[in-house]
Amino acid sequence: MDLDLRQLIRMARHWWWLLILAPLVAGGTAYWSLSRQQELYSATATLYITQPQNAGAQDLSGLQAGERLGATYQQLVGTDPVLTAVIQNLNLPITLPELRAMVSASAVTGTQLLKVSVSDTDPARSAQIANAVATEFSASIAKQTTELSSTSKQELEKQIDDTNAQIAELNQQIQDIDQSADAASPAKQAQLASLRASLNQLQASVGNLLLQRQQMDLNEAAVQNRVTLWEEARVPTAPYAPRTMLYTALAIFAGLVLAVGGIVLIEYLDNTVKGDTDVTALINAPVLSAINLMSHVVPGRHQLFVIDEPKSSVSEAVRLLRTNIEFAAATKEIALLGVTSANSGEGKSTIVANLAVAMAQSGITVAIVDADLRRPSQHRIFQVSNERGLTNLITHPTDHWMSAAVNVGIPNLVLMPSGPLPPTPADLLSLDRFKGLLRQMSQSVDMVLVDTPPVLAVSDPLVVTPHLDGTVFVCQANKTRTDAVQRAVTQLRSGNVRILGVVINRQKGRGANPYYYGYGAYYGPDDPAKPGQNGHAPVNGRQPDPLIRVSQPESKSIGKN
Repeated sequence: MDLDLRQLIRMARHWWWLLILAPLVAGGTAYWSLSRQQELYSATATLYITQPQNAGAQDLSGLQAGERLGATYQQLVGTDPVLTAVIQNLNLPITLPELRAMVSASAVTGTQLLKVSVSDTDPARSAQIANAVATEFSASIAKQTTELSSTSKQELEKQIDDTNAQIAELNQQIQDIDQSADAASPAKQAQLASLRASLNQLQASVGNLLLQRQQMDLNEAAVQNRVTLWEEARVPTAPYAPRTMLYTALAIFAGLVLAVGGIVLIEYLDNTVKGDTDVTALINAPVLSAINLMSHVVPGRHQLFVIDEPKSSVSEAVRLLRTNIEFAAATKEIALLGVTSANSGEGKSTIVANLAVAMAQSGITVAIVDADLRRPSQHRIFQVSNERGLTNLITHPTDHWMSAAVNVGIPNLVLMPSGPLPPTPADLLSLDRFKGLLRQMSQSVDMVLVDTPPVLAVSDPLVVTPHLDGTVFVCQANKTRTDAVQRAVTQLRSGNVRILGVVINRQKGRGANPYYYGYGAYYGPDDPAKPGQNGHAPVNGRQPDPLIRVSQPESKSIGKN
């Protein structure tokens, strides 16, 4: 869908209420929801992680050991052992899931820092819990590291103690031999030598075990992970949520975006005829006039707005339609003019009645023929009887057409009502008698306006319109679909019907768009080098003035010499 500035302005004027309502509803809902939420405060404690000496090594995934350690600690902060101890130490009146929802941790990228944050409605309690979680987590890590190395150290200490006990026992034996009476005997001396050799071996073993314990302590210190509370959490002074004004503004913007998107989607899916629809490109026929919507018009005599409101924009649009029909008659005589539409309820009968009045006011003698033998309406508009009319004349070939015509009280205008409704209107209208009536009437008046049924509803228009000099097609703005217009016009043209142009009826807006027939599409207003004035071609050698109303108009024809 190609959108130009004119279409965007039309869409904004048509959907202005949605462009205002959607942001207001979205913003109001967001503000009401956020204003009912409790204020939340966030306190953050900072932990410093002492990493092992080989923390710079990378694993197969390319992550530094420090990064892995920080990500691991980030997940361990909210585990049950840590949070359970915090609840017990602080005697908190909350459950473990509630505390877990309050606590969050994040490792600062590229550093050895771990942030522990707590959100709570009480600022002091948020800081207290954050410090407690950080302290408990630091103690848990220290305890875990100690427990991992305690088993090996216990085994080593046991070996050292056993060896020392053996050394003490050998020392006692050597002492007992030295104090015996026969200590100088060769046997005792040999025994002492053996004991002293065993003692030396045990002392060497103790030395090796002590060295192993020392090395184990050094290795433990090298690989130990220690977490230290570097900075305690402070009591926050301002809440961080809810950010009412920010999210209200975002909701307003989101509502506006949704409204614009919805309007564009609706307009894209809406293929009805509008005031800015390129009808000429659609059906190769010009727009003769665009008539504004009159919401206060009720069925009946009040439909004749050309009489009731002669200076209104809709009356001017009808007079413009009359003038453009005169331009069309400049090249080919138009004595029999049909008015039809694609579907029912698009206002063709109202346009026929007002066009007839406008022509009569300009001095043209006009006869209206209500050829809609299914749902006639001209007799209701002019408030006359429908007991006798067109169907009576068709079934009584010897009667003159004036015998069924009705004087509606408007100079130069008579009405031929439909008469009693027949069971098969299309068969009745296809008789030669109907064609003869039309020729007879066209010889008596300047213009015969034939009100025909909708093209897509019944086949009657396809029977009537081929015998007319031209047909005006009526479509209702924002209701008649473009595909319906194309199908209806295609059916009419298949019967060699001359389509003078289109009337866009009931257009919403401040004023109907001024469309001009024929020369008006090629010559600008007040061009002295072109025929006619104000962009219009003359009819019968003189310039028509549709805005002049005469009390006793002189009879004149359209396209007749």
